[in-house]
Amino acid sequence: MDRLDPRLTLYGWLTNVYLLWEFIAIQDFDLLLVVLTRSLILASPSSLSLSKRYNVKAIGLALSLLYVVYLKAQRMPGIWDSDIWAIQADTVVALWLIFSSKTEATATALEAELLCRTVKDSFALYYFASGFWKWNSSFLNPTGSCSTVFFVQLVAYYVAPSVRSIETLTSIARGAKMIAPAATIFIEHSIGGSMLAGMLLWGNSNSAALSFGRTAERVGTILALKFHLMVCFMPEPNDIAAFAIQCSSRLIVFASAARTEFVIQKVQKNLRDNGMIIVSGIVAMFAFGFQMELTPNNWAFAMYIPVGAIVLAAMWNEDTKFQSGTTKLEKRRTKWMWFGIGVAFSYSFVGLMTGLQEQSAPDMFSNLAVHGGSNHFLLPTGILFGVFYDGDDDSHPFGGGVVRIEETTSDWLTMAYPTDMTPLLEPIGLTTRLLEAVGNPKPHYFKSPNRILSTAPPPTERFKKYTVPALELKRLLREAKANDGDFDLSYSQLEGTKGDEIWRATSVKRRIQVKVRDGQVEECSVSISSNKRQQQPCTSTDLPMLRDNAVPRILQWMTMHHPYPIIGASEVDSFNKTLPANVCYEP
Repeated sequence: MDRLDPRLTLYGWLTNVYLLWEFIAIQDFDLLLVVLTRSLILASPSSLSLSKRYNVKAIGLALSLLYVVYLKAQRMPGIWDSDIWAIQADTVVALWLIFSSKTEATATALEAELLCRTVKDSFALYYFASGFWKWNSSFLNPTGSCSTVFFVQLVAYYVAPSVRSIETLTSIARGAKMIAPAATIFIEHSIGGSMLAGMLLWGNSNSAALSFGRTAERVGTILALKFHLMVCFMPEPNDIAAFAIQCSSRLIVFASAARTEFVIQKVQKNLRDNGMIIVSGIVAMFAFGFQMELTPNNWAFAMYIPVGAIVLAAMWNEDTKFQSGTTKLEKRRTKWMWFGIGVAFSYSFVGLMTGLQEQSAPDMFSNLAVHGGSNHFLLPTGILFGVFYDGDDDSHPFGGGVVRIEETTSDWLTMAYPTDMTPLLEPIGLTTRLLEAVGNPKPHYFKSPNRILSTAPPPTERFKKYTVPALELKRLLREAKANDGDFDLSYSQLEGTKGDEIWRATSVKRRIQVKVRDGQVEECSVSISSNKRQQQPCTSTDLPMLRDNAVPRILQWMTMHHPYPIIGASEVDSFNKTLPANVCYEP
C-alpha cells in the first residue's frame, strides 16, 4: 500500500478526538498514549515504509485501532451500544489495513472503496435497528415512552424561559408528548432508511438507481450529524454527546475519497496560514474547560463541533471525480464483506431476539422488553429464555426463566436496581412537574448506571423489587458473593417466561431463600407456591447451588441483562388489576 486512503487518514484523526475525550472523562493514560502515538503515526511521511507491501501509517493505524478494541473488550459487557459499533468498525478497518495486499494505486482505491462500503453497510444496519426496535407498544404509548421524557425536558429547558404562563407551558408540553414517539421514529428511520437505501442499491446496474442510492446515503449521513448535534443540546443527564463523537468520527467513510482529500487539504492550508491562532484557541478552550470544571458531556459537546463540521464538509457536496460502481470488482460484495455485514446484522437483530444481548444492543431508549415476553409488534425477544426453561432445573446457562428479587441485604444486588433518574432531569423540578402535568408516571429509570458508571442508587424508603432473567441473577449472585461476602436473599421464580405487568409483580412458581456467609451459600431453601409454608432444601440444580462457572465465560463476557423495576406492585387492587406499562428505560 503506497498511500493511505484519505478517508482512513481522517478516520484515524477523528477517532483520536473521541479517545482524547475519553481520556479526559475517565483518566485512562493508556488512551492518552494511543492518542499521542497515533498522532505521530498519522503525521509521518506517506513514503515511510516497512516493506514494499506495508507502510508505517497503515500498520501503525491498524495496531492502534486494535489496541483500543482490546481496551473496550476488556470492559465488556458493561459498555454502550456506540462502543460495539466502534469495535466492529475499527476491527474491519484494522484487518483490512493489515491484510490488504494490493499496491497498485487503482487497486488500492478500489479495495478502499469496498472497505468503506462494508463499514457503511454496518452503520446503515445500526441506525436502522435503533429505530426499528422502537416499534413496540410501550415506546409508542406517549405515557411512559422515553421519547416523551426527552421532548418534555426540551420544553422545560428551552421554551419555559420565554413562556410565563404555566398553563401555556403545560399545553406545549402536552403537544410535545403526543408527537414525541412518532417524531422520534420518523427521525431515526429517516437516517437508517436513507443509509439502507444506499446499501441495497449499491452496485446496481441501473445508473439512476445507483445515483439515487448514493444521494440517499449522503442525506442519511447529514441527517445523522444533525441528529447527533440535537442530542448534544439535550439537557442533563440525557446530553450524551460522547455518543455523537464516537459515531460521527466514523461516518467519514460515507464521503468520497476525492472530496475527503479536498477537505484535508483545506484543513492543512488553514493550519499553515492560521496555525498559531488555531493552536492558541485550542489551548484557551482547554484552559477554560478545566478552569470551569466542565462535565464530561460538556467536553464531548465542544469536541463534537469540529468533528461534525469536518464530516459535514466532506459530505455536503458530492464530487464527481471519484466514480463508484464502474468495475466488476465494485459491483459485487466479497466474502469478507458479507462476513462483516453478517456480524453487524446479527448484532443489530439476532442478539435481542435470542436474548444473547441487551446491554449495548442497538435498542437505546426504546422501552423494549427483552425478558418476560416481547412488546415488539413484529419480532420476538429473549427466545432462549423460553427454549431452555425447564421447570425447576436452573442448570442450563439460559435455564431458570425469569426471577423477581423480593428482598435482600446485599449491597451489590441493591446496587443493580435500575436507578430512578427523575430527580436529575434538568431543569430540576420543572421537568418533573411538567411530566406529571401531562399525565406521565414519575419514574424515569436508567437501566444500569450503577453497573457501568459506578453511580450510587438514590436513597429510597424501602427496597424496590425488580425482575431479571435467571441468567443475569447467576452473574449477580456470583458478584454479590465476591463483593459482599455476607448477605441474605429472597427471590421468586415466575410461572413460565412470558406475561404482563401483573404477572411480573405477582406470579410465583417457587420462592427461594438464600443465606450467604463468607462468600459461600450456607443455607438455601425452596418453597412451592401451592404450599408456601413447606420448605425444602435446595438441590444441586437450583440456581444458588450452581457452580460459579455454570455460565460459560464467553457468555458472561458478551451478555448483560437489565433489571426491570416493579412499579406499583403493592397497589395492584387499587389499579383494578392493571399496572403501568413499561416506564422509560434508558440504555
